[in-house]
Amino acid sequence: MKKVNYVAFVSLLGAFLLFGASPADCATCNVPSASYPSIQSAVDVINCTEIVVASGSFFENVAIGRTLEIRGVSSTTTTIIGKVTVGGSGTKATLKGLTIAVLPEDIPHDGLVVVGDAEVIPDDLVIGTTDLDPADHIFSDGFESGDTTMWSNTVP
Repeated sequence: MKKVNYVAFVSLLGAFLLFGASPADCATCNVPSASYPSIQSAVDVINCTEIVVASGSFFENVAIGRTLEIRGVSSTTTTIIGKVTVGGSGTKATLKGLTIAVLPEDIPHDGLVVVGDAEVIPDDLVIGTTDLDPADHIFSDGFESGDTTMWSNTVP
């Protein structure tokens, strides 16, 4: 009887190691938190299959190489400012309630890049550019009324 239990245990252990974690081992990980201060830190943990991102702006590049869901509060309140790359054979990334934005100086780079046969499943996903501080851009308030002294001694 003990030998049968031992064989069953070894068989179950081998199956676990061969096939990976069971659905019970999957976790919802919240960003930002003490354990996951960034989106990428949660993506890097294999058990984080659902990543819930709070409202706010997250300045980071995110590389996804496995199937998971990243869910923000909504595309109007949760923004990743940087590039999101999804790649890997059979990878399916659900991106929900997010805006992915690149800074104007980073154009022509795309905010979302999908490599190979990876798949993105969008839901309330906005991809575009952001202008965080219009005062930093020389023509933000119109050429005629703008302060040009920082770049020229001549005011039109």
